[in-house]
Amino acid sequence: MHLATLPGNMAKISLGDSFDLATRNRGVSLPKETAEVITSFEQSARDVESTFTETSQERANDLWRLMHGEREILSRPRFKIWRAFLLNNWYHHRGQLTVYLRLLDIPIPSIYGPIDF
Repeated sequence: MHLATLPGNMAKISLGDSFDLATRNRGVSLPKETAEVITSFEQSARDVESTFTETSQERANDLWRLMHGEREILSRPRFKIWRAFLLNNWYHHRGQLTVYLRLLDIPIPSIYGPIDF
């Protein structure tokens, strides 16, 4: 569920000026079936799309802060947070998945689409 819900959750928390890790819910939800993962991902994608559509260029350039209580962990323009927390995290997990598939001798699906050389 982490990969399915991370984009939408990150989009939602980036709407504010900051997010406090000390207040986050550490509960992990495990899906009961594949359809739940797909439904969660589709909602997550809609949340990201609406966040990007509704956010002005000026707001995307505003600083967003990640906090832990009173301690600031990082402060970056919102669009850089989106890049790091949304996209880079997916790339990281895609790499993990390919390693798992290789270890199981399962053919790796095309990651970047068909390449015509």
